[in-house]
Amino acid sequence: TALYKDTETAKERLRREKQEDKLRRDLEKEALKKSKKTGEAVDHILRRQEAGKKAAATRTKRTFYRLTCRDNGCGMPSDDIPNMLGRVLSSTKYNAVQQTRGKFGLGAKMVLIWSQMRVSQPMEVMSTVSGGEDIAYYRFNIDLHKNAPIVKEHKMIPNDKKWR
Repeated sequence: TALYKDTETAKERLRREKQEDKLRRDLEKEALKKSKKTGEAVDHILRRQEAGKKAAATRTKRTFYRLTCRDNGCGMPSDDIPNMLGRVLSSTKYNAVQQTRGKFGLGAKMVLIWSQMRVSQPMEVMSTVSGGEDIAYYRFNIDLHKNAPIVKEHKMIPNDKKWR
């Protein structure tokens, strides 16, 4: 068998269509029985069953990934971390058509907003300034309506790893 099988033969397609037709007929029979008992329209029952299937599919085991980003920059002062990453600022620096990277610091903010939208989990940030004795640890979200950080946890960790 192929690792990624994204095509099907005519024989496989016919077999799949047969199974789908049988499943559809069974669901219609069941809906017709329910309709006779309750007086509800068959198509309403079928739509509700389909919605129930989709909801059940979303309740299956969810997989989360941890995204870690490290750099060798100068670090962020502890008190500034929530405002630096937890506020989305805009600019009108598009006078000329030119491509720039990393100028507005949107990368980490977009990761935070995307993770908040998809899984409602806060972002974890650890940083220290050059020669700092402690590492600042923050766990926070963004209040998208107020454009403000919501700090869930903040603590200072000894810089035993000697981050610069």
